[in-house]
Amino acid sequence: MNDSFKPQDPNYNQVLDTWIPYDTAKIYLGAKNPPIEFMDFTTLANQEDGIKFLSCRTASDIGSTYTNITTRDNLQKPLWIESAGIRFHYPSPLAHSGQGLSEQNKMKCFCEELPFHSYVQLITDDDVRLWLKPDHMPSGFGAYGSYNLVAAENTNASCGVITNGVPHSSNRFVFLSDLLIPAQTKITMVLQFSDHGKTLLKLMRSVGVWDFDGEGGQLPGMAIIEVSLRGKMGFQNRGQYKNPGAQ
Repeated sequence: MNDSFKPQDPNYNQVLDTWIPYDTAKIYLGAKNPPIEFMDFTTLANQEDGIKFLSCRTASDIGSTYTNITTRDNLQKPLWIESAGIRFHYPSPLAHSGQGLSEQNKMKCFCEELPFHSYVQLITDDDVRLWLKPDHMPSGFGAYGSYNLVAAENTNASCGVITNGVPHSSNRFVFLSDLLIPAQTKITMVLQFSDHGKTLLKLMRSVGVWDFDGEGGQLPGMAIIEVSLRGKMGFQNRGQYKNPGAQ
């Protein structure tokens, strides 16, 4: 057992609880919370050092909807990582008025093509612990993956149907043995695009606008890239059925 995981009192045991760290990059007009929010795809493509997840911001910066990281500097508790996943999501073209084929192509390009032209690294402090293609590490959680565009004849209407498997925790990249990350370690996932991937992003320009037919105005659509790790974290020492000192 790693020294950082040994309880000081031998009468107590460090408890392993399931923990799934996640973080989300957002691409939408009006982005205002850097460093991994982007006004458009060109800005995303121009990140020379890649898109850095898990170490750039916390839930207090952006809200728990998009990350549950509580410190950007290092892990407060030891973590055993079992699996990793990443997903690319583009809003359905049904939400866009009058943009038709262009938005369909953007969705297909972002969700299906872009993962082939990028790679992900998991880095702890300065050590690369995982180096893999996004299409080799599906999310396994929620709505993820690619879309089958279904369009009625002679129309631009379409809908996105998820086609690459049932969301399940086994549908992820699973480490051959759990990856131990000691407490007080900085952890980062970095997404890098190839030159071809950057060209695709620049051609896509920006995400379309959601149109509510004049009833509620318009709202910029949002594309996301979400990473997640699944594992167990040592949260606290426990050895009794009540808190130490409780009456």
